[in-house]
Amino acid sequence: MTLDPHKFKRLIPIESLPLRSQRELARRLKIETLKKGKAVFSSGDTDDDFIYLQEGLLELVANDNQHLIIDAESEDARSPLSNLKPRRYRATVASREATILRVPGDIIENLLAMGETPSQPEEGLDLIEIYEFKTPEDQSWMMALLNTNAFRRLPAANISNLFNSFEEIQTRAGEVIVNYGERGDYYYVIRAGRCKVWRPTDTGNVELAQLGECDSFGEEALISDRPRNASVEMITDGALMRLSKEKFTTLLKDPLIRPITMKQAKPLLKKEGAFKVDVRTENEYVRSGIRGSINIPLHMLRSKAKVLDHSKKYILFCNNGVRSEAAAFILASLGLDVYFLKGGLNAVIAERERREHNKSKA
Repeated sequence: MTLDPHKFKRLIPIESLPLRSQRELARRLKIETLKKGKAVFSSGDTDDDFIYLQEGLLELVANDNQHLIIDAESEDARSPLSNLKPRRYRATVASREATILRVPGDIIENLLAMGETPSQPEEGLDLIEIYEFKTPEDQSWMMALLNTNAFRRLPAANISNLFNSFEEIQTRAGEVIVNYGERGDYYYVIRAGRCKVWRPTDTGNVELAQLGECDSFGEEALISDRPRNASVEMITDGALMRLSKEKFTTLLKDPLIRPITMKQAKPLLKKEGAFKVDVRTENEYVRSGIRGSINIPLHMLRSKAKVLDHSKKYILFCNNGVRSEAAAFILASLGLDVYFLKGGLNAVIAERERREHNKSKA
């Protein structure tokens, strides 16, 4: 079954988006043809999809036995089905077969929240005009970025401000974008091309990772306010979008990372099986690692993150919280459920000594 473009353009609230954004959404949706009696969704579901009926009939039944029949040719089919979450209704196919559309709801919401409507062109609310994207490739890159783990978790207002704050730079193969040991000034997102991350050692340069479209780098130095801990060099010609340190902190870092105290961490460790991750160097870990923790040094985090289970929670720590804060941003950007220990091990030790001192006084 193929998409009916006429019906798609009339769906609520997709009808409020410019044609180019509708086309991008159409490329990202899923079309499903289901047989009679097949469940489309259940009462209590909390998925993000906007689900529409394109062909056939659906029966919707609520827990209180309220009963609805939705016909694809009716006006009701223009709206997403049972869209408040958790869903109130269970939906099953009532005709011989039915065709439904599953559209990424988070992308729709972000576009709408950014003022992405055709009815206000005088305010420059068309995405192409706002961000000076001139080609379909530009639009495609923006939509791809909206679909990354980091951007999916940001408030919509932050996303709008981020795109307005990006500065584009053109790059050449072999060009070093950031140098090991330099002070950090920008956060970078790759719009086009590939680059490699490497670090100098006594025996030569060691490659840590390769990055491609929509990958990012440069956050560690901005968060820790310390020199760059690796160099990044373009492998191919490309284009980068960069953010100043101030914009990065207020619009991207602060909304993504979650500080936690040891008192707050204990229930996560005991009841939810959270993992303790020491992001200090291997030598530091060997000398003063916490029992039951795992060691992934900050500079190795990108290459090691793929082995981490996305269904688990992680509590990151270092000596004073600086490195673990940077590590938390990296892993949160990759879609992991992470916290960092505020103040690090130093804060834990200081609190323990304070309690012991109070006991001795008592």
